[in-house]
Amino acid sequence: MLGRFDPTIRVTPDVDLSYDDAKSHVISRRHARIIGLDNVHKVEDMGSTNGTQVNGKILDIGQKIQLKKGDYVSLGHCKFIYTSMPPIPLQVKPLQAYLQVAFTGRRIPLPTWGKGIIGRRDETINFIPEIDLSEEGEAAHVIARRHVRISTHSGRHYAEDLGSANGTKLNGVRLNLGQQKLLNPGDHLWLGGCVLAYDIEREADKENSNQ
Repeated sequence: MLGRFDPTIRVTPDVDLSYDDAKSHVISRRHARIIGLDNVHKVEDMGSTNGTQVNGKILDIGQKIQLKKGDYVSLGHCKFIYTSMPPIPLQVKPLQAYLQVAFTGRRIPLPTWGKGIIGRRDETINFIPEIDLSEEGEAAHVIARRHVRISTHSGRHYAEDLGSANGTKLNGVRLNLGQQKLLNPGDHLWLGGCVLAYDIEREADKENSNQ
């Protein structure tokens, strides 16, 4: 489900476009959904106010369109292209991986080794997780103190739910307690409704940040 997080009625899409839509306010809470089966993906509008388009054609409510490589999908003013996942480049020095909080846009660098807990601090028990999401506005209310453990093996990151009350999903699929799942660029990690996008910093990103 693609949409925007609404803490008032606890609408929690798998892909939260709140930050991307912050200036336009045209994304519905439940705007559209992507359905994947046997490596085929379809997009469906969920009755959004401003509609969903594929290559400029507006979808009817409930209409499912199979996506082809190179298709453009528009949700309000948010535009996407459907394409293959680029390979992770092999380099002597690992590229910097990070999580971006979809509700606020904050980018959190991830370590290249070791383990860390994602959650929210609780000063009453003097607990502060390695990645503290306490300041992520209303989205922080759905996050457990110890929600997810991020582990690093051979430069790759894995996510594991720690028995959180509201659960964890990876790309819309719920993680079982203790199940470790490999994170790939473009993945969306759902923590009770607070969505974190996983990606790596490529050379072009580094050059732009240095300019």
